Amino acid sequence: MIIYSSTFFKWKFIFTILGLTSLLSIDALAQTKPEGIYYNSGNLKLKAYLFKPEGNGPFPVYMWNHGSEKNPDSNINLAHFWVKHGFIFFMPIRRGQGDNPETYIVDAEKQIRRKKEMEMVQWKQVYALHQKANNDVLAALKWIKQQPNIDTNNIVASGEGYGAIQVLLMAQKDAQAPLGIKSFMAFSPGSEIWSKMWSDSLKQALTMAKKPIFILDMPNDNSLPPIDTVASVIGKKGFPNRYKLFPFLVGFSTDTKAWEKDVMKYLKDCGVNRRK
Repeated sequence: MIIYSSTFFKWKFIFTILGLTSLLSIDALAQTKPEGIYYNSGNLKLKAYLFKPEGNGPFPVYMWNHGSEKNPDSNINLAHFWVKHGFIFFMPIRRGQGDNPETYIVDAEKQIRRKKEMEMVQWKQVYALHQKANNDVLAALKWIKQQPNIDTNNIVASGEGYGAIQVLLMAQKDAQAPLGIKSFMAFSPGSEIWSKMWSDSLKQALTMAKKPIFILDMPNDNSLPPIDTVASVIGKKGFPNRYKLFPFLVGFSTDTKAWEKDVMKYLKDCGVNRRK
């Protein structure tokens, strides 16, 4: 039981007057704290964040793949949303990002482009970087599946930007050898690095994928032209696969109110069981 002081009701009244009552909801007051852990990818020791609901589980897992930012934060607001819905929120940090060893992927891409080689040669080298990062993602998936209180039959893989590329690469590999993921979600895959070659590659990944995929995007995103092509593949795959264009929002992937109903409906359609 949670006991609220008179101060809480005083501020709740003030926020009600301002139309901001939701900021003082019981859920918002709950403290969701990250657990910093490490997982091994080859000979690399890499950092990850883990948020757990209260109780003993077993819990479904929402595996979040961060974007291209050099220093990904723990995404505590997004984590809180998924923990509230009964999921373990697991965010592995890939090589070269955060405090992890090796070269930051965006810097590595810049080094490749400075060589001024043929576009196809450059793209193959960039693609190899993302495949190497995908090794980290798969290693993190293996790690989380081995932890206690995990519902291994209900794991959702999601991500934004570069992380969404990782999600689609996972979906392709899952078709070749099942990874134990129930469904995939990709927020604005690729963003600034999109090119026709990326579009063709991830279109192939989508075509091969056997598990359901939901692609979420918005206007003014640099990935839209090729995503329109990719969306046509989603349309052909049928239910429960889907694609939706949302209104433009800064911080779209973490604005849970923008997509909560659509995402929860998708997970229900995929048969993902969440612990309440």
